[in-house]
Amino acid sequence: FPIAIMASYLLYGSGVVVGGATFLVAAPIVVSGIGFTAGGIAGGSIAASMMSMWAPTVAGGVVATLQSVGAAGLGATGTAVVSSVGSVVGVGVSAAVDALYN
Repeated sequence: FPIAIMASYLLYGSGVVVGGATFLVAAPIVVSGIGFTAGGIAGGSIAASMMSMWAPTVAGGVVATLQSVGAAGLGATGTAVVSSVGSVVGVGVSAAVDALYN
């Protein structure tokens, strides 16, 4: 393989791994940071504003799902979804870098 093709494979592969890992690490931090914590929704937080704005909240809704993630973590399905979205974003960034330099 020519070196340019190998470099592209490395770039895109790195984008998949770094994007997926970054989203996987960042998701629980962001969810907790906006106020969905293990102890419940933090008063005065963005989460509290969301809850009051969308009251009454329903099971399976956005607020309920984020609170579940804040309390119990992502779970297997959440982990798969978040890392997949991160991988797609990583490939997009890799494509932009590849287009910029090639």
